[in-house]
Amino acid sequence: MFHEYPYKATIPISIDRKYPTKVINKKEDIDEIVQMLIDDFKNQGDDNLLCANISSQLPFFCCSNTFLSDSSQRDIARYQYSKDYSISPYPGSYGEQPLLWKEKHFLIQIAKNYMEEKAMKDKQKGNNNG
Repeated sequence: MFHEYPYKATIPISIDRKYPTKVINKKEDIDEIVQMLIDDFKNQGDDNLLCANISSQLPFFCCSNTFLSDSSQRDIARYQYSKDYSISPYPGSYGEQPLLWKEKHFLIQIAKNYMEEKAMKDKQKGNNNG
């Protein structure tokens, strides 16, 4: 549905008690909506699960594949490989790992933990409804 530009989408933020429709012509238009969501969540004081909140809104105005990049996929693969085989992602000890990698590592870990917790809760809800 949101795979080719241009397309129309409803912005998931109420403006003057309405959810406006916007023509999306390029990735930057999507980035603009995401920034609006970020600002909205921060204004509500709800930035703890910012990534989860944003990702839950994406299907309303874009394809989530828009945000996949080769470098991000490589970072996730590096994270998983180093975890599975208990090896450093880069040569050297913890203190010698690049600062940017440490930041990426913790972001990936937080997102992964959140997804696992959500999947567990969803499974428990399914078992309780059966």
